[in-house]
Amino acid sequence: MSFTLWLSDEEERILEGIMRHEGARTKEKAAIMAILDKGARISADRKAQENPAALTGTLPGQPLHGS
Repeated sequence: MSFTLWLSDEEERILEGIMRHEGARTKEKAAIMAILDKGARISADRKAQENPAALTGTLPGQPLHGS
């Protein structure tokens, strides 16, 4: 699969930061890594909204540990 990136100057700077942080050697690889990371965060957020007890380890209505 191939794609072309058309980025603003600000987006270029952000992508360069991602490349340094992730160790990506190409802009395409850095963009793919950022997309995958964002997808994982969205998925985790959705799961947390669907099942908030999974994050705290408590059932709804139970007090949190140490409360």
